[in-house]
Amino acid sequence: PKTGGVVNDVDKGLRGGTQGVGTPTPPPSEAKKGAITHQIVSLGAGFDTSFFKLRRYYAHHDGHYRYIEVDFNDVVQRKSALITSTPELAKLASLDQPGVPPPKAGIPGELHGPFYHLVSGDLRDL
Repeated sequence: PKTGGVVNDVDKGLRGGTQGVGTPTPPPSEAKKGAITHQIVSLGAGFDTSFFKLRRYYAHHDGHYRYIEVDFNDVVQRKSALITSTPELAKLASLDQPGVPPPKAGIPGELHGPFYHLVSGDLRDL
């Protein structure tokens, strides 16, 4: 995997939130190209960079992972601004691909890419 760069800069000091998670298993070799074989949901994701590390590590398995991050709206807005204003992060999230929908009206900060979703939510409201 590639090291250094923006992802590691963002990750400095934020490692405690994902200790013990480890690296997910690769998709099965017989999986069809683009088939979702793994879904990862991160509740209270904050500024965790696991998705971006996963994309680098498994770049050759594009499309097999759906990664969903959920956090409070203020955190989502700040993280979204960081991702969209940093070309390396936007590219890893595939937000620069044709056909990726723009942010939904009325939900500031939410991002939806082919395999990355950053959504607002407060589990206390359930």
